[in-house]
Order: sequence, then structure tokens, then C-alpha cells
Amino acid sequence: MKSIRNFDITRLRTEEDFGFQKRIEAETALLTVEADKPMIDAYKASLTAFDDALKGNVSNSQSAAVTRADELADAAWSGLNAQTKVMLNYPNEACRAIATEAHALIQKYGNITSMPYNEEYGRLHNLLQDLAALGVEKQKQIYIDAWVKELQKRYDEFMAASAARTAEESLRVPGIVKQARMEADFAYRTLVTRVNALALVNGDAEYAAFIDHVNVVIDQAHATLAARQTRREAGKRMMGE
Repeated sequence: MKSIRNFDITRLRTEEDFGFQKRIEAETALLTVEADKPMIDAYKASLTAFDDALKGNVSNSQSAAVTRADELADAAWSGLNAQTKVMLNYPNEACRAIATEAHALIQKYGNITSMPYNEEYGRLHNLLQDLAALGVEKQKQIYIDAWVKELQKRYDEFMAASAARTAEESLRVPGIVKQARMEADFAYRTLVTRVNALALVNGDAEYAAFIDHVNVVIDQAHATLAARQTRREAGKRMMGE
């Protein structure tokens, strides 16, 4: 009597596990008994959840705050840039000189509003330091002191929101992936157990093709694990030498 061979799926790496199970899912097309459809659907649902977890489809609660903080920072930079440009043509020569100095600082870092976050906020950090070095008195003379304060505030808000998002992501993603994998692995074992039991009770005529194909996939997975172990042992010997 045919049966699906035992295989410890937990030995696979997470992405390997998913790939292995997607191959098993493809082979379920060979299971044509109508009464087996709920079993197959349940297995496919577990893989969909596994896939979603790997893709990070579950939203981060801090994402909206990060986006909003970035929008406000962009607006503050735009206001600062516009005010500085206006002062380039101010009637007072001393003010024009300060505006030229401030404008050069802003231009040095470019238009940050269209940059990726990492680049944008790295440049904003440096710009804010340069503007601080310019001094509050000079800022006040060209009426940008309020804009500099606003930009600093929005920069700080973005950094706080970004840190909160990163903290949540560091906790959320591994936990979700781990749980989704455990459930998919359980669904795989349930599928194997049920197919083997049905083949034993009802005869393997309806399940033979599926069983044979799954065993091939299992053999290939075993070969991958064996090759990895061989490489690991060879590496240890080399390190020992």
C-alpha cells in the first residue's frame, strides 16, 4: 500500500519550507475525490496566510504616522526654502547677504522632499546643524527662525515615528511569520496523515499519483538537507585545519 513518507519539515529554512509546500499544493490537483475538497482548501488557506506573512502584508500601525510626519517635514522645508529665496531680493544689503548664506546651505543638500527617507533625513540632520551654526540672530534677520524651529520639530517627530515603526516591525514580522509557518506545517502534516489514512482504508487507487509525486518532492528536500549537512561538516573540517 502506497503512503507518503515521513519528513521533518521543520528542518527546512523558512523560505525553503514555503517553497516545498507550494510544490505540494500544486500536486493537490491530483486529488480529485470530491469529499477531499475541504481538506485541500484548508491546506491552501494555510499557505495563503504563510505567503501573506512572508510578504509582510500585515500593516504596521505606525506607517500612517510616519507618512504624516514626512509630509509635515516636507512642508516645513518648502516653507523655509521659499522664505529664504524671498529674502535674496530684500532691500537691506545685510539681510541679502545672510539670505545668500542660508540659501547656500539649503542648496547644498538639494530638494529633500523627493528623496528616500534614509537620504532625506540624513540630509535634514546635517542641514539643521548648519542652520544652527548660522545662529538664531541671523535667522531672525531674514525671518526664517520660525521655519527652522518648525523643521526641527517635524524632523524630531519623523524620527520618533520611524523608530516606533521599526520597533513594531522587529517584534511583529518574526512572530507573524513563525506563527503562520507553524500553522502551515500543521496543515501539511494533517494533509499527509489524512491522505495516508484514506489510502489505507479506501485503497490507494485515487491517491497513488499524488503520493508518488509528493514522495519525489520529499526525496529532493532530503537531498538538499543532506548536501547542506555535508557542506557544513566540510566547513568545520577546514576550520579545524
